[in-house]
Amino acid sequence: MNILAFDTSLNKTYIVLSKDDFTVSKIYESDENNYHSAYLISGIKKLLEENNITLQDIDFFAVNNGPGSFTGIRAGVTVAKTLAKELNKNVAGLNSLDILYKAYQNLDPDIILDARREQFYFKNAADGGETSETKLIPYSEISNLITKNTLICDTSSLKSIKEYLKDRDINIINFEEDNIDLSNALISLAKENADKKGLSWNTLNAAYIQAPPIHKK
Repeated sequence: MNILAFDTSLNKTYIVLSKDDFTVSKIYESDENNYHSAYLISGIKKLLEENNITLQDIDFFAVNNGPGSFTGIRAGVTVAKTLAKELNKNVAGLNSLDILYKAYQNLDPDIILDARREQFYFKNAADGGETSETKLIPYSEISNLITKNTLICDTSSLKSIKEYLKDRDINIINFEEDNIDLSNALISLAKENADKKGLSWNTLNAAYIQAPPIHKK
């Protein structure tokens, strides 16, 4: 099965192709000219051309549908829905926190992301997997939910989480500073979803969790 997975919701754009028995990827960072998701379309084209495969050869698509950057989620989900619809292929939405858990699975960590407005995104990725719900948790309540010895977070949540966990002996890893490659985690989750039913383009939705700031009164 040929699988194309991509992620524009976190700190970089990841485009990953699983073809036959090998996996290849392209990674784009934001620069002074463009936010990283601007390279999604051109990156997909380059990756497929370099590996002698066309979009018509892709059997299954997967995309990180959030939570994360509102711009990135919108870009990734729109491209995924369009490709799946036009090519009549299935597509899965993958959760940001599940991707991060998969990447650090050997540490069995808790995962949080900063949701702004003094809230964290939190999900029991290890215990409930994709069936568990991503929750918005106030900064002040997060210490009651952290149970693991290792915590994975993003740059914007690092300062706040240190303040609320200052009396706890926890290994805190900022995945953005750690510069971990999420490609393998992304394609691994995509493969786990590839045989599931009901993954049509019209069932894929952006997992904003909360409305973009412009929609808040």
